Amino acid sequence: MEDVTDPDSENYIPEMDRIATFDMDGTLMGELYPTYLEYYMLAWRILKDLDYQPRR
Repeated sequence: MEDVTDPDSENYIPEMDRIATFDMDGTLMGELYPTYLEYYMLAWRILKDLDYQPRR
């Protein structure tokens, strides 16, 4: 990390060219218990998605 953020390094990457990715592997949120995002997605699917049809 220090190597690519040091302007004097030959491996320096300018801020405009840097990319951050998050794969929901527990880095930002716990992976053992459903999170706020998962509950929100469930509520959206059931309550607000007009195309949703429950399985019978």
